Amino acid sequence: MSGEEDPLEEAEAMYHIVVAEVLRELGYADRAEESYVKAVSIDPWNTHIRVRYGAFLAHTGRLEAGLRELRAALEAEPGNAFARLNVALALEKSGQPEEAAEEIALCLSADPTSSELLATYARLAAAAGREEQAIVCYRDAIAYAGDNQRARYELGVLLARRGELAAARDELLEAVLLDPQDLAAAHNYGAVLEQLGEYEEAERRLHGLLAADPANVTARYRYGVLLERLGRLREAEAHYAMAVRLDPGDAAARLAYAAVLHRLNDSREPSQALQKLLDGRIKPLEAEEIACQAGDVEQMQNAYFYYIEP
Repeated sequence: MSGEEDPLEEAEAMYHIVVAEVLRELGYADRAEESYVKAVSIDPWNTHIRVRYGAFLAHTGRLEAGLRELRAALEAEPGNAFARLNVALALEKSGQPEEAAEEIALCLSADPTSSELLATYARLAAAAGREEQAIVCYRDAIAYAGDNQRARYELGVLLARRGELAAARDELLEAVLLDPQDLAAAHNYGAVLEQLGEYEEAERRLHGLLAADPANVTARYRYGVLLERLGRLREAEAHYAMAVRLDPGDAAARLAYAAVLHRLNDSREPSQALQKLLDGRIKPLEAEEIACQAGDVEQMQNAYFYYIEP
C-alpha cells in the first residue's frame, strides 16, 4: 500500500500489533481487536498490519470482513505470500477448499519446497476429494521436513480413513513421537493399533494417556472397548462407568456401559444400574431405551467404534 511512512508511527503501530497478538493468544479477543484497530488507524498503509488484522477477523469467524482486508493487502502487494496464505486459510474456513487450493498453488509456485505449504495444499486437496494427490503432497511435505508433525498426523488420518492401516500406523507413530502431548494423534494411533489387532501396544498407549489425564473421557471409553475385545469385562465396565461419570451426556459411553452389563449377565439390570450410576441425572425412560439398544446384538455391531469380535 502506498503512502508516506513515519518510522515512529510504524514502530507504534507494530507495538500495538504485538500487544494484539499476545492478547489473542491469551483468549482476550475483544481487547486484542482494540489493539489491532489502533495499529491500523496509526499506520493504515502497512500491508503487514492489514494482513494480521484480516487474519484475526477470519480467525474469529468474520470471514467476509477478513477476506476483504486480506484481498486488499494482496491487491496492493501481489507478491505477499503471507497475505495469500491467509486468504487461502480464510477460504478454507468458509468451505471453499478448491479456491483455497488455488491460492496455495500460487504460493508454491514461488516456494515449491515449503513443507508447510505442501501440507496445507494436501489438506485442501483431501477436502476437495482428491485423496491421491493429497497423499503425494503430504509425502513431499514430509520429504522436505521430516519433523512436520501436522503433516504426519493428517496423512496418517487420511490413510486410516482409506483403510491403509499399516501405513497409517507408521505415520501416526511418527506424529506421536514428534509431539507426545498431541492427544488427537495419540487417540488415532491407538485406534489404528486396535483395528490392526495390536492390542498390547494399544493398551500401553491408552494406559499412558490416562496416567497423564485421568479425566480423558475418550481414552476411558476406548480403553473399555479394548478391554472388552480382550475379554476383560469387569475392567471394561470400570472404565465405561468412569467415562459416564465424567461425562453423563456421552451417548457412546452410556451405551457401552449398558452393553457390558448385558454381557456380564449378572444380577444387575442395565437400566437401573445406569440410573444409579448417574444418580438421577437420567430419566428412567431414557435409561430403559439405552438398555434396550444395548441388548440388541445387531444394534451394537453397528455402534460407533464398539463392535466386539467373537
